[in-house]
Amino acid sequence: MKTPQANDAGYDASTIANVTGFRSARFLVQHGSGDDNVHLQNTMALADLLESNNVPGFEMAVYPDSDHSIYTHGVRPALYARMVNFLFRSFHELENKEFDYWRHIDPNNASSG
Repeated sequence: MKTPQANDAGYDASTIANVTGFRSARFLVQHGSGDDNVHLQNTMALADLLESNNVPGFEMAVYPDSDHSIYTHGVRPALYARMVNFLFRSFHELENKEFDYWRHIDPNNASSG
């Protein structure tokens, strides 16, 4: 995209400040509060923008103390469970029902599902 000075129209067209494109999408935001690559302040600004414009279809989870990898305090299983739940509810025929990922996992065989 180059720089905003060299591609003003491109930056205007791709700004997330215009929430129109978010209205018909479903998406999940997961963020580690200790992330130094993508600062939590930016994610909170996005969440505030979406909430204040009544944008439906987004879910968010913040993982305390985790960095960009999101693994602190043993939360990696919860991270993946939330992703699987979200994808299942978003793209499965039971779209608006809760899918309990943990119920479908055999504790003796983590690869089952």
